[in-house]
Amino acid sequence: MTEPQNPLPDENAAGRGEDKSLMFSVPRTTETVELEKETIRSLHKLAYILEGMRLREFVAHMQNPRRMLLTNFAAGVARGFGFIVGMTVVVGLALFLLREMVDLPLIGKYIARIVEIVRQELNNRPPGAY
Repeated sequence: MTEPQNPLPDENAAGRGEDKSLMFSVPRTTETVELEKETIRSLHKLAYILEGMRLREFVAHMQNPRRMLLTNFAAGVARGFGFIVGMTVVVGLALFLLREMVDLPLIGKYIARIVEIVRQELNNRPPGAY
C-alpha cells in the first residue's frame, strides 16, 4: 500500500493576489459549489488524515461478515488462552505463597486448616464431577 500524498493546495497562492475562492465539485453530482481556499484546504487536510487512518480498509473489513467472524473468533481464542495462562500463573503463585505461609506462627494454622478442607472436598467428590 502506498503512503497517501499530501493533497493540500499551494499555500503561497493567496500571497500572489489570487482570488480567495475556488470551484469545488462534489463527486457523483452535477452540482458545483464555490468554496473559499481555506475551506478547501481544510477539506484536503481532513481527507489526508482519513486516508492516513486507513478508514477505507476498516469500512471494507466491517462490511465483510465472514472476515469479521474470523477476526472476532481469533480474538476470542487469544483472549481465552491469555486468561487461562494468566490464571494459571496467578493461582500457582498464590498456592506457592500459601504453602510458604503455613510456617508462619499466627496464620499458619488457619491456612493449614483451609488447605486440609480443600483436600477433603477434593477427595470426597464423586468421580467425573468437576
